[in-house]
Amino acid sequence: MKETLKSPGTASLSRVLPGEAFDTGTFSVTPPFSTFHDAADPTGFCISDGEVTVGVCTDTGMVTSAMMPCLSRCDALVLESNHCPVMLENGPYPEFLKQRIADKNRGGHLSNQAASNVLSELCPDLSVAVLAHLSEKNNTPEKALLTARETLSSSSHDVTLEVGLQHAVTRTIEV
Repeated sequence: MKETLKSPGTASLSRVLPGEAFDTGTFSVTPPFSTFHDAADPTGFCISDGEVTVGVCTDTGMVTSAMMPCLSRCDALVLESNHCPVMLENGPYPEFLKQRIADKNRGGHLSNQAASNVLSELCPDLSVAVLAHLSEKNNTPEKALLTARETLSSSSHDVTLEVGLQHAVTRTIEV
């Protein structure tokens, strides 16, 4: 159920819940899916204008088989590629935080390899992937791209790879 919130003089806002599709008038959002992160009801989305579908899947320790039907319909995907496990292990974070980030089931983040494996599964239908939510301390854009390119190199499908940086606007991508 969408709960509509409205303050005087503002646009109405709706709370989005996993499993409940909705339309904005211009776009349709397939049922948002739960992600695995230690936050209050985190969700991923697939948004379509009827011709192109774009997915957003960040703040998740894993991508499950329940998420894949939505993601497999995407022409473009913004996917978390948060950390390089070696950099995380050798990085400055305290041990409890390293464990939290690497925990697939209880609030972690996708490693570069985990994200690349998801892209490999989606490859036949995907034309663009933006690697996002990169850790500034435990990853580099170059490592994220290299891992994705190496994993996708055996694929005969051409996927455009981009990195979404935290402090810069990503170039306009045509799908």
